[in-house]
Amino acid sequence: MSSKIDIRKIVYNHFSTIVDYDTKKASINDCLTFLVFPLCISGYLALNKVFLDDSIVEILVGALSIFVGLLFSLLLFVFDLIKKDNVIRVKRDLAKEVIHNIAFSIVVAILSNLFLLLSITHINSSFTKAIFNFISDFLLIEFTLTLLMILKRMYVLILDEIKDIERSDKT
Repeated sequence: MSSKIDIRKIVYNHFSTIVDYDTKKASINDCLTFLVFPLCISGYLALNKVFLDDSIVEILVGALSIFVGLLFSLLLFVFDLIKKDNVIRVKRDLAKEVIHNIAFSIVVAILSNLFLLLSITHINSSFTKAIFNFISDFLLIEFTLTLLMILKRMYVLILDEIKDIERSDKT
């Protein structure tokens, strides 16, 4: 694979952020939330042949494409936050983790679009259709969970910025 499109580092960096802050090791809750839960739900949907129809896929592809654009903008916002001279190390570390999470969510959205489009192609094999739907469902759940994690981390960063502004106003 060309090094220009190699996403392994993005994936590795994202999963390196899903650790317990005290032990710096993966927690069982995080593994359950970000891997087991999406796999179980996707497996259940695929085994029960719950597939997305063409119109839903078209809506999802459009929505994910919009999210990709918004996430690129969010990447720039977080990068701008890191560039500030007075950013303390903890905030800078959290901002780096958010950047890893945002980059990963962009990759997941792009892959989701690919597999969503493959899932609505005219496939004669029900097994192949189930595989494409399983992957699409897994990626969509993973995207949603990662988006929630980004939201929480951005919330913490922004509230911390507001506290810094309030402290500087008092002095």
